[in-house]
Amino acid sequence: MEQFFENFKIGDFIQIQYHPNSPLNQYKGYIGEIKEYRKGQEHALVFIHARNASGLIKFHIGHLSKLQSN
Repeated sequence: MEQFFENFKIGDFIQIQYHPNSPLNQYKGYIGEIKEYRKGQEHALVFIHARNASGLIKFHIGHLSKLQSN
């Protein structure tokens, strides 16, 4: 599951995907918004919209799949 890192930017809405051997796979299928990311980084801070408790979670970008805008 290779992603093009330069496709992500702050404010993008993403869906969390499965990433091998990650404890964050419990969030698979959740929708989130990228709050902090710089081109070439391996991780992004994501605000998960479906959680009751607010907060940012640091995800490896292998977890992220950009949602298409209409």
